[in-house]
Amino acid sequence: MARPLSPHDGGRGSEGTRPGEVRAHPNGFTLLELLAVVAIIAVLAALVLGATAGAGERTRRARAGAELAVLAQALEAYRAQFGDYPRTGAAPNLPAGPAAADDGPGILFNALTGRRGPSAVLQPIEARVLVPLASCVLASDALPTAGSTAQRANAFVDPWAQRYLYWYKTGASWSAPTPVLLSAGPDGLVELPAESADWDGTPPAGAGANADNLAAFGPSS
Repeated sequence: MARPLSPHDGGRGSEGTRPGEVRAHPNGFTLLELLAVVAIIAVLAALVLGATAGAGERTRRARAGAELAVLAQALEAYRAQFGDYPRTGAAPNLPAGPAAADDGPGILFNALTGRRGPSAVLQPIEARVLVPLASCVLASDALPTAGSTAQRANAFVDPWAQRYLYWYKTGASWSAPTPVLLSAGPDGLVELPAESADWDGTPPAGAGANADNLAAFGPSS
């Protein structure tokens, strides 16, 4: 049986609360408090992940720029040795796909590894390698071998796992003094003239699919 209130109880009930007072829960959180904490954690996680993703993309773009500079320097060394850059003619150029020896990326690889002369028609040679292959990311394991002029199905690959693209003197309309060498960027897309043989060599404009491309040209451009 409950003990009657006495004047010394200060008006508190049997649970130690005043009439109309909600008792606190010192050992737990309310549902609203828990939801607020979860929401704050989610916002902080989104901010951290966004910053990390942005930093990663900046790192990839910086790496692509550095690799393009190395390839451009190698092309200048090639021109100094052979009198011209390696020509591609109207050979196809695609960022994705299997490694090949006779498309734009494949021609670039074989020329800079000393296995292809500057003519658009295949001219097998054996010359020195102009790029540090150990520091490059390549599409395949096919490397030049000493004593052989064999072309290799390979290509230089950018930080988005796409092949670096290369064009030079695709046809009679080409008037640019230097090649077009680029990475298709994060989206892996490049927009070019429908007929490469009629292309004048003007670099792709930075709009639409080309907005995130990274391009490099030799010092003479």
